[in-house]
Order: sequence, then structure tokens, then C-alpha cells
Amino acid sequence: DIATPWLEYAYVINEHFKLRLGSRYRQKHAKDPFNSYDNVNMYTSLQYYINSFNAFVTLSYDRLHYKIDDPEQVNWSNEQRKSVITGLKYKLTNHLSFGFNSHFIYNNIEKDNGEDEWYRFEGFVSYRF
Repeated sequence: DIATPWLEYAYVINEHFKLRLGSRYRQKHAKDPFNSYDNVNMYTSLQYYINSFNAFVTLSYDRLHYKIDDPEQVNWSNEQRKSVITGLKYKLTNHLSFGFNSHFIYNNIEKDNGEDEWYRFEGFVSYRF
């Protein structure tokens, strides 16, 4: 079961730029308690639109608390993630678009049990009926 209430404020700066500020609270209750967590997410995003092209950059901060926090079973219970997401999209027709996204994440696990950085790049083609 996943519950995700959120609050977002969007401000249209002008016909080409939009700013979004928001916060989400996500609860995940999995059959396996190792995959159950609560997550608080705060983010800000700047979007640019012109004709059939749009681009965005999003800054995001997540604080995850895993349900199992017994050090005998797992060596983590809280994580902090900071990420930057960027994307470009071109709408070829009303139904067909393509683009590119990137995701840069820094992850820190409590009590110096670990940290890591990872990057993801993806291209996509989207057709909407």
C-alpha cells in the first residue's frame, strides 16, 4: 500500500517560465517490512516552455525513515537524499514526443553507515493516444 498526499504551489512567471514549490509525504507499507518506509520530500522546479520544446531543472530533498530500525537486522533506518533532475522534451506532434532526462543523487545513511552518489541518464520516445 502506498499513500502520497502532497501540496504544491505553481507560479507562472511569464509565458515561458513556471516555478513550482512542493512537499510530499509518502508512506509505503510493503509485504516485506524491509521495504516499508515513510518519506518526506521537498522540491522546487523551474520549467521553460517555448512552442513544442520544454526544459526543466528540479532540486529535491528526501528524508526517508525505514520501518525496521533494529541494528541487529539492518544497519540503517534513516536516509537523506539530495538530488538534481534535469530534462529536455520536444513535442513532434500532438501525440509523439521525445526527450532526455538526467538524475544526479547524493545519498547519506545515518550513523555514518554509508553514502553513495549515482547518476542516471535516459532518453525516451512517448506516444499518447
